[in-house]
Amino acid sequence: RYSEAYRLLREAQTVSGYERDDNLLALLTRCGVEGKGKRIGLKGSWQCFTFKGHTDWVSSVCYSPDGRYALSGSHDNTIRLWDIAAGRELRKFEGHTGNVTSVCYSPDGRYALSGSADNTIRLWEIATGKQQNQFKGHTGVVNSVCYSPDGRYALSGSGNVLETQDKTIRLWDIASGRELRKFEGH
Repeated sequence: RYSEAYRLLREAQTVSGYERDDNLLALLTRCGVEGKGKRIGLKGSWQCFTFKGHTDWVSSVCYSPDGRYALSGSHDNTIRLWDIAAGRELRKFEGHTGNVTSVCYSPDGRYALSGSADNTIRLWEIATGKQQNQFKGHTGVVNSVCYSPDGRYALSGSGNVLETQDKTIRLWDIASGRELRKFEGH
């Protein structure tokens, strides 16, 4: 197995645009050598894990700032925290009453935001899985959430894909939960 993994990595290095990150190469080698993964195309690397836990389709995923964890949001109305290296679920976040359409880590990795078909944005503490705040104002599905680089603000969007969405972007103060501005025009 080692010789096959080594040969494939050497071959992949000749492909234009191949990622040459040392950590990625080490992971590719580990997955191939230890037999923990299967190759997904020459440039696609090794699939090490399939994360299983959601009971409906996954609509959003994101890495933690340190790259060790991932969050996923699903149409089963939950958010899940995953250990990337182990490939296992660490925590389930429950509280939304509609599909979770978007998830986002705070820049410091301590919190997460989620947007949902229940028209809310929710703030979660990663360490405990507890909901810290709920932001209300959208009149339709919240299909996108993100943090500002300093972690003090959030943006949320309810696009024009469905007639039930309010077609706005809203700016929120994370500390108070107040809506600071509504952007219309989409």
